Amino acid sequence: MILASTFFMTACSLFGGDKDDIVFESNVQEKRIGILKSLGGMSVGEGTHILELENQSTMRLRSSIVDLDNEKYLAQRVEIRGPIAKTEDGKDLMEVKSIDLAEEEEQEETLEGVEKEYTNAQLGFRLVYTDSWEINEESDRIVFNAPKKSESEDEESEDMVIIERFPNPQKKSLESFLQLPSDNNSLITLGYTQTLVGTDQLEGLKKEANNRQEIDIWLTRGDDVYQLSFIGSENPEIANNRNTFFSMVTSFRFIGILEEEVTEESEEIVEEEEVAEEMEEEEVEKITEGYSFFESLPYKFTGQYPSSWYFNGSSGTGDTIHHYGFGDEPLDEGGQELISVDIVSGSLPSGSPVTFGQNSGVKVYENGKVAIYITRTGSTLYKIHGDTKYESKIIDMAYGLKSTDQ
Repeated sequence: MILASTFFMTACSLFGGDKDDIVFESNVQEKRIGILKSLGGMSVGEGTHILELENQSTMRLRSSIVDLDNEKYLAQRVEIRGPIAKTEDGKDLMEVKSIDLAEEEEQEETLEGVEKEYTNAQLGFRLVYTDSWEINEESDRIVFNAPKKSESEDEESEDMVIIERFPNPQKKSLESFLQLPSDNNSLITLGYTQTLVGTDQLEGLKKEANNRQEIDIWLTRGDDVYQLSFIGSENPEIANNRNTFFSMVTSFRFIGILEEEVTEESEEIVEEEEVAEEMEEEEVEKITEGYSFFESLPYKFTGQYPSSWYFNGSSGTGDTIHHYGFGDEPLDEGGQELISVDIVSGSLPSGSPVTFGQNSGVKVYENGKVAIYITRTGSTLYKIHGDTKYESKIIDMAYGLKSTDQ
């Protein structure tokens, strides 16, 4: 008993005691790679496991959503993500939110490729992939096929990544959509783990086959569910191809979705594409640096918006014929709309006359807001408006509006 008590006191001294008063002041998801080790079954407030980093230092770990005792990860080289706080004795402690095996890439005979950005405005996402992979686009899914070392390789030895969108009109949770239990322990028992995806650290669910030849990740976005899948084969390059998949997942980001709205009058299509490539050379020079183009076919105009922002469109009410919202976070996930561009009916209101290139109209200030009205064809106007702190961007967007009606 004395020996056991001595060990317990020593362990508490080494690992910080059984108090759980650690405060994680930031939700930033840090990434670390190293060897996962257990503290021998002890559950103490400042960590249950450690990560042995490549520089031989260690980091304490704990998690309420990831099974760190999973034999697939213990004593393996893993990649973990989560917020980090300092313990009372100044050590780093991570609250692990996601975990993956971190494989060593095989460098010999690796097929070369250049990393490129891929954007799909119809499905509404962007990622980085290796251009040696072949892309096959379908209406609601994209298939990336890994390169073959020789033409003699059959389809059974071909690895692929599939990104697919499924309708979720009732906006069910992932657990409900996949008909899974909602409690985390049951999910872990079934092989599902919570994970973070992409540059925006989106919350999702992940499941891996025991042989890691199939990996599935699910995300929700508005009334859709996205599935990102790696489907492996007997390809000798499967480890490298799997790493490519994880790189694609890490770079994944939702963007504005190409909008299709069928009405009695028209089919609305708002595209986020490189419209500049289709414009005349003198028009390309008018693109403001740091902005991207969008186009409305039924309302026959193009415009520009900050490249890092998101947008969506919807039918208007009252004098507003159609509405476009722009913000620095996904609007269909609760992001705040910072600038609006509306097609409105009526005549110019009273205000200060302004001219932006070939566009003329008036500027109106009211209650900390600024609105620019620009005349367009018929008895309609563009109305670009938002808080005065975004006035410079509002002016840039007003300058970029251009009718495509010939």
